Amino acid sequence: MRAQLALLALLLPLASAFRLPTVGDAVDFASLLVDDRGAADTVLAPASDITLASVTDEYHVLVSAAHPRHKVRVKSTTGWCDPSARSYSGYLDVGGGKELYFAYFESRRAPSKDPVMMWINGGPGSSSAMGLYGELGPCRINPGPKTVNDTTPNPHSWNNEANIFFLDQPIDVGFSHAHNGQVVGNVHDAAKDVVAFIQIFFDTFKELEGRELHLSGESYGGRYLPVFASAVYDANAALVDAGKTPINLQSVLIGNGLPDLYSMLESFRLMGCQQQEGINGTILNIDQCIALRANTAKCLEITTKHCLDRFEPVDCAIGFDYCMIEVFSASRWAHVNPYDARLHCFPGEPGCYSVFDDIEAYLNLPDVQHKLGIPKGYKYEMTAIDVGERFRGALDWTGKTWEYVAELLERGVRVLNYAGMVDWVCNHVGQEIWIDKFDWTGKAAFNAEKLADWSVDGKKAGYVKSHGGLTFLKILDAGHMVPMDQPANAAAFLKQWLDNGVVGK
Repeated sequence: MRAQLALLALLLPLASAFRLPTVGDAVDFASLLVDDRGAADTVLAPASDITLASVTDEYHVLVSAAHPRHKVRVKSTTGWCDPSARSYSGYLDVGGGKELYFAYFESRRAPSKDPVMMWINGGPGSSSAMGLYGELGPCRINPGPKTVNDTTPNPHSWNNEANIFFLDQPIDVGFSHAHNGQVVGNVHDAAKDVVAFIQIFFDTFKELEGRELHLSGESYGGRYLPVFASAVYDANAALVDAGKTPINLQSVLIGNGLPDLYSMLESFRLMGCQQQEGINGTILNIDQCIALRANTAKCLEITTKHCLDRFEPVDCAIGFDYCMIEVFSASRWAHVNPYDARLHCFPGEPGCYSVFDDIEAYLNLPDVQHKLGIPKGYKYEMTAIDVGERFRGALDWTGKTWEYVAELLERGVRVLNYAGMVDWVCNHVGQEIWIDKFDWTGKAAFNAEKLADWSVDGKKAGYVKSHGGLTFLKILDAGHMVPMDQPANAAAFLKQWLDNGVVGK
């Protein structure tokens, strides 16, 4: 069990036990509709009367005419984190007392016109606070935070180009929770809640209705996002039948993701035993490479037969565990950071990604939780081990996510798959294997394209190729968390993608 938890931590930075609110914490929904100062909330209805500008720094309960059984609790946090843009924080009840937490920031550029983006982190079980405060969000947390104002604006934030909400999902992750003991243990159940969230969000805030939507995230987000996007697309039919505006889904952006576990398992020997640009020498030594070659062959034989060709749960689980121990975790043989092969430290060790310790400390400060409208006494943790274990036990990792990518492309939903080139855990070699291998009508033309140099401000920043709505981008000197390692270059490719529909042109 200890080995399994250690392996799970590869995609759960700073993994630690997650505590649900106690009985004392989990007061009923009505009591949460009164803020810490005792001021009663305002209920605004119908949906057509609701605007973001009408929301103040006290909680408002917003009722959508189309979703009368669901409520949005939202408050303004404008002036905090990003003084240059209006911001909001709140919960959306997606049914049965399941409340998903979100932080929303308007665009710094043209909020009344710019598209809307969603960002999620991976895990499964990682809070989107990683992205918000450590990567692409409007502010960064100062070292050793003591107050709500211990933040510094991020000049490379993605809200330079888009209105963006950071979503903690599924329930039990970050500040999201359920009042009736519900749990989510696979991507398809998670998709139901995310679709409900997106539909209610756009229906509630009418000024966003019909606006372009781009779904983005990283790591296990490569498994989440294609399924979420497909569910959003398919759910539009019911909206149209009901005379409502469909969700204007335009694209999916996957950063160092996992749309194809099997290609990634195939890639580790190549990543570890061949010279990689940006890394001095090979990651693994000769003996380790010989062992990994044999382990990979056995791993792929078992998982191809019992997980991929036909799904046999018991044998698939045995193969999956073998692969995770003997292949996926091979970077540990060389004491290499799984998120950045240039580093020889692991998340949680002193001096290794201390930013995540600061984020967790910041989000447990009482004045921060008051500012964000979090229930009193809530214990925030960056990762939810229980969620990750449920997904692992359900063998969710073994799903054929690339099939969803193919179907999205056939329907005109663009996909940007980007990868930092010194990441191990979802490395660029595995990304190239799966993206050239999966079947779709543009496969032959896409594969015929060659990777071309991609430059930012006249300096080479990576490699890119595109065809028919699919773009593959490799980013130099970046690991698993590209916007953290290369914030300016990440902002550059985002702008190109949103403005031109492609990167590099």
